[in-house]
Amino acid sequence: MHCFGMIVRRREGTSSQPMRAAAGGAAAATASLVRARDRGERRACIARGAAPTPAGRSRHRATSRVGGEAGWTLMELLVACSMFAILGAIAVPKYTAVALQMRTSAAATHVLADLNFAREMAQRTGVPHYVDVTAGSGVNYTVKREKVPPAISADDDAVRTQSLGTRLPGVNFSLNGATVDPYGVAAAAATPPGRLIFTARGLPVAPGSFFIASSDGNYSYVVSVTGAGRIRLFTKDGSGWR
Repeated sequence: MHCFGMIVRRREGTSSQPMRAAAGGAAAATASLVRARDRGERRACIARGAAPTPAGRSRHRATSRVGGEAGWTLMELLVACSMFAILGAIAVPKYTAVALQMRTSAAATHVLADLNFAREMAQRTGVPHYVDVTAGSGVNYTVKREKVPPAISADDDAVRTQSLGTRLPGVNFSLNGATVDPYGVAAAAATPPGRLIFTARGLPVAPGSFFIASSDGNYSYVVSVTGAGRIRLFTKDGSGWR
């Protein structure tokens, strides 16, 4: 029995050797296939101009890199940022200049509309109305109605108040180098002396002009009131007005 057991164990040991050899051969074949696959992926990466994937990285990552996922390189990002910076440097000053011109034009249009309003209210109510420029920077004024014509007092009712200095920054009552108004009358100040008063007939007690300019001096407008009550808006054109 003892000898028989030894013979059986020897046979079992002998029969297991081919199985182990077969398993080892399969493992070697698998490793060989993996290495071949990695070499193929590296060749594919080199052919596509991408960096080869290091061995041992997961197949998902290697396949993603070979598949060419969308993305930005550092050089592309630098070029894009440079282009945005150049466009911003060109566009921002132009936008600022256009915005200032629009604010200056809007202020002049407000003055024109409120002078017409004061004139119409004087005609409609039969009570004199006037435009009183208030102190401070910017285009600020009040349209008032006389309580006891023809006297003007601090108690006169305010019909409309405009504080454009805060709404339209960078715009002021200013001659901006102008010496005469559009009708050739000498201009000593940016606004009429005292107040511009419209009688009950809608005629001004005295003609006058309101000069409006941007803070950088590039844009100038003037609203002029003639003795006949005509109110017009002009813009500066070189050394003259149009």
